[in-house]
Amino acid sequence: MTKAPARARNSHVWERDKFDHYVEPEWIGNALFGALDLPVGTVVLDPSCGWGRLLRGAQTAGLYALGSDIVPRWNDKEAVNFQTVRNDRGVLCLRPSLVQADWFASGDDWCPSTAPGWREPQVVASNPPYDRAEEFLELALTRATMMVVLILPLRWIAGDRRTARLETSPLYKLMPICPRPSMPPGSAIASGTRVEGGKVDFGVFVWLKGYRGAPQIEWLRKPAVARGRRVRSA
Repeated sequence: MTKAPARARNSHVWERDKFDHYVEPEWIGNALFGALDLPVGTVVLDPSCGWGRLLRGAQTAGLYALGSDIVPRWNDKEAVNFQTVRNDRGVLCLRPSLVQADWFASGDDWCPSTAPGWREPQVVASNPPYDRAEEFLELALTRATMMVVLILPLRWIAGDRRTARLETSPLYKLMPICPRPSMPPGSAIASGTRVEGGKVDFGVFVWLKGYRGAPQIEWLRKPAVARGRRVRSA
């Protein structure tokens, strides 16, 4: 059994994971791409896809999902078992393409794939490594052609230096996540440790290339009944 990272007594704050592999609840991907309502076939790249939970949401929304990570975590038994499916609107949703790659490598060297969509994805959507989130965002705004969507702590909207940068960026929408999600390291989930009860507020930050207005606020809420889209085998 995988050993869970230590945490302080009576605390819900985990020791930092080496690669910042923190896992969002499964419902977030479905709710997020349902709210964004992107056109079917839009190319969505998650460069730190981990177990593929956001990719599952993109896939079942009928989007062309691509995923990469510095560690191929899609081979873990906890990862999403992707299949080609049809969603509840009858749209054929292809299995995401997955490649081991380092998003922070310079230029086009970051990705070994030359297949369509990888070098110029329409949307970059991710739960990025938080210790390098600002660098991640800068690269995403350069490489995405349409939109950048990142799950980040809500404290990102505070602080002089960061807010000054946000004010000059094409920040289109802020979506506080409700209820407050638990975002434990993947190793805690793999070990079977109970991971409920998040203590940090998170939101989805959406940047739209070319947008110049004030950012909008829209709450991303957990569905009351359905936890995801119904799918059937293709």
